[in-house]
Amino acid sequence: MRAVGSPWVSALATVGVLCLGGAPDVQAQSILGRVVDAESGSPVVGAVVLLLDGEGERIDAKLTDDSGSFGFVGANSLTYRLRAEMIGRRGVEVGPFTLEGDARYALELPAEPIRLSGLAVTGEERCAVDPESARAVYTVWAEVEKALRAAEVTRSSTTHQYRIVEYDRWRERRSLEIVAESSSRRLVVGDERPFTSLPPDEIEAGGYVSVDGEEVWIYGPSAEVLLAPYFLRMHCFTLSRDASRPGWITLEFEPVDGRDVPELRGLLWIDETSAQLQALEFEYVNLPRELLRGSYTGSMQFRRLEDGGLIVNDWWLRSPHPLNRDRLREQAGSVVEVLPGR
Repeated sequence: MRAVGSPWVSALATVGVLCLGGAPDVQAQSILGRVVDAESGSPVVGAVVLLLDGEGERIDAKLTDDSGSFGFVGANSLTYRLRAEMIGRRGVEVGPFTLEGDARYALELPAEPIRLSGLAVTGEERCAVDPESARAVYTVWAEVEKALRAAEVTRSSTTHQYRIVEYDRWRERRSLEIVAESSSRRLVVGDERPFTSLPPDEIEAGGYVSVDGEEVWIYGPSAEVLLAPYFLRMHCFTLSRDASRPGWITLEFEPVDGRDVPELRGLLWIDETSAQLQALEFEYVNLPRELLRGSYTGSMQFRRLEDGGLIVNDWWLRSPHPLNRDRLREQAGSVVEVLPGR
């Protein structure tokens, strides 16, 4: 019997705000600044500040701290741009500019919120999403991208530690009743993800499953994969609302016609008032014959921290029992405590 490899690295992207480390080299040039509210002038905490090159490609990113400050150390004399963004608000960009020594910038973030509650949800499927052909889908997807970028920046920082609990469960397939369970706890900090993933170019080429002899490995989605141009290009999107979750808007996605490699289809849940990404639910499709028949599904629940960081707070993956068709295996995890970083 073939072994089905787990996509699980049962840990969580750790959160971080601005952390410049020790004293910078005196020769290094720095790009420093603050993000403030355009109306009140008060600091904006937890905004994502992107350092871009002259062509708009991302070089680095930071989260603003409790004073709205950010900093990039070690820059050279290239041409740069800065863009500040916040979930639920319109962004602001400065540049292009060329460094001739240390630079300081104040970025004024527009106070006007982005409201999703007024979007017309038609239920029509949209592929090749762009502002002109699918404005409502694009508006929602832009907020999802902000959340995913915030999660990426959060994950790369060590400002916080997390005490997590991990579960290995067996459930009844129909009722989902737990029939057996084991758990463990650990403290994590650093660059960890809920799922083992692959680089976006490998996902685009071969999908979320790889077969190596007698082993089959299933890989999960990461923020990097979901943000990659491939994901937008290779999926169709549909906006809808669900009466069971009032106040949330649903962005459904599925592979485009002709995409035959192992892929994902699923739902992104977004709060209509705050534009905050709440959850991702997904199912694997186009699975190879090497996998046992049955449904492979997963979920991630997002949580916004007080300092603006975004984390995956709960996650799980369910797969068929290799011998018992009436059972499912569930590998899951939750953050039970957030602690200061080391």
